Amino acid sequence: MFQLSTRIRAIEREIERAVVITEPPPSPSKVSIGTKVTYQVEGENHPRTCVIVGYGEGDHQKKWVAYDSPIGEAILGAGLGEEVEIPRGSEVVIARIIDIQPAEKEVFGLENARE
Repeated sequence: MFQLSTRIRAIEREIERAVVITEPPPSPSKVSIGTKVTYQVEGENHPRTCVIVGYGEGDHQKKWVAYDSPIGEAILGAGLGEEVEIPRGSEVVIARIIDIQPAEKEVFGLENARE
């Protein structure tokens, strides 16, 4: 019972701190929730692109990365051209941020929204 009430309190704190994001940032200069990020890992031929999403929203197939995941934590707050260290298993790889754009409306559940 103690574990359950502790977990309930933790969830209540998360809800109190939650911020509802309904639109992507208009012209992001840093990686944040709601941005589409392209980064190049040293030694790899092709860049990787992902969208930074909220807690528990990560989806590998959609290339959505939760801000609190190892990749999300590594790139959150980074600026264009900045190098970051991304944990990969027991290693760390270096990646350079090569593009930051607002995410598509689908990420925010706005696919049917009017312009």
